[in-house]
Amino acid sequence: MSAAASLSNDDVYKIFTALADRYELIGDKPIGEKSGFGAVWRAKDNWLSCDVAIKISDCDLRDEIRICREIDGETVRIFDYYCTTDGWHAYTMELLQKPWTTLSSYIDHHKYKPNDIQHYFDVFELIRAALHGLNTLHGKPYQRQGCFVHADIKPANLFVLIKPKKQVFSVFRMPAHSEMIKIIDLGVSVKKGDPVIGYTRAYRPEGVTEGGPGFDLYALAVSLVELLTGKRPTHKQMADKRLIKKALAKYPSGSVYLDCFALDFVTKSKHAFTQKSVTARSLLQFLDDQLFNVEPLSLLCLRHLTKFVSNPLSKADMANVLYPVLAKYWGWKNHTAKRLDFTKDYIAQLYTDGFLLKMDQQNRYFVR
Repeated sequence: MSAAASLSNDDVYKIFTALADRYELIGDKPIGEKSGFGAVWRAKDNWLSCDVAIKISDCDLRDEIRICREIDGETVRIFDYYCTTDGWHAYTMELLQKPWTTLSSYIDHHKYKPNDIQHYFDVFELIRAALHGLNTLHGKPYQRQGCFVHADIKPANLFVLIKPKKQVFSVFRMPAHSEMIKIIDLGVSVKKGDPVIGYTRAYRPEGVTEGGPGFDLYALAVSLVELLTGKRPTHKQMADKRLIKKALAKYPSGSVYLDCFALDFVTKSKHAFTQKSVTARSLLQFLDDQLFNVEPLSLLCLRHLTKFVSNPLSKADMANVLYPVLAKYWGWKNHTAKRLDFTKDYIAQLYTDGFLLKMDQQNRYFVR
């Protein structure tokens, strides 16, 4: 825990005398969860009559401030910066309030249920937004100065804007990634061999205490399992793909295709701290190839089948179930035999692409 967390309001004012001329701390202790990089207070800006957040630390925050200012969208906006001759640093930033919420709060309030495929789609949108931020972060010059650029990734440090908007032609309904997520705790200058600062033990590889690449991607894998199931996985579970599969099976998506993809994504992400080829960019590419660049109609059909079909169906019966989805997507006005045959052919394509499974002998199709 940072020494800043133990400061009183009077201590803060004594350390940063210039800060007191403009800002008034609200409450008698920091807000948010404990961090190794510093502590955050809520404060009132008396000049502009609005509330802000103030981060205070005995660590040098200048690299963090530079990178926040350089990244467009996925980090908080920085306003003022203060430092003292005896090593204290502080900066004021935007205060994220409702409808912004942390992912930890989202997890606490989400009503988990099996076969909730829309929850899986929403979660992967959140993870994709975080990866966009990390990809930008990892590309900054600090990475080329012998430092491992990372963020202290965990649900409490990811603020999200949960404002889903129903889409007619897509299963994805969240805001653009740059408008949806804010990474609020960055550790941008950890040198190889230096102690890891800030990471909660549960979100870093077991037994690893020194800085290295890929820590935030491993933490993202842990966070993904926690988002999908409502429960943070243990180190033992993260070390064994079979145990990860078992953890995810508690609240499956309802689609074998999406369940397998989630397992593969977690497995790839958790290897980032040992495999240099696993990067935020490569994970984004994998995510896009397997999910976000998939034909929208395929995913709309998958969602529809997950909701309305629980048993294997013949191609003819499944065509009757899926026909309304294709009719809405293509704008069909009339029900014709030719369009029904087209729907049957599309079912065969869904099977070929791996979205459907088939009972070979009975020639029936199913999604889970």
